[in-house]
Amino acid sequence: GFGAVFSLLLLAATPAGHAGAPYQETRPLMGTLVSVTVESGPADVREKVDAAWREMARLSDMMNHYSPDSEVSEINRRAGQRPVRVSPELMEVLVMARRV
Repeated sequence: GFGAVFSLLLLAATPAGHAGAPYQETRPLMGTLVSVTVESGPADVREKVDAAWREMARLSDMMNHYSPDSEVSEINRRAGQRPVRVSPELMEVLVMARRV
């Protein structure tokens, strides 16, 4: 699910048994600062971290209520008019939000 996406991307960046220098990047995303830290990783750790950033940006874009093109904005536009098909990731977040 949603949390698994981040976990899998970060696990892909940290193969077992490879000792390297820690790598960290912090960027503004989702209205806050987000840090990705890889304790050890392969030579292409930056490529894998970039893939994690791309996935987080994709999810952020999907759920951005300020963007008229996002799935969340579509839900808001169609509220009370008709159902809106949403991605599995967004549905998982909406289900989790109802539990809170």
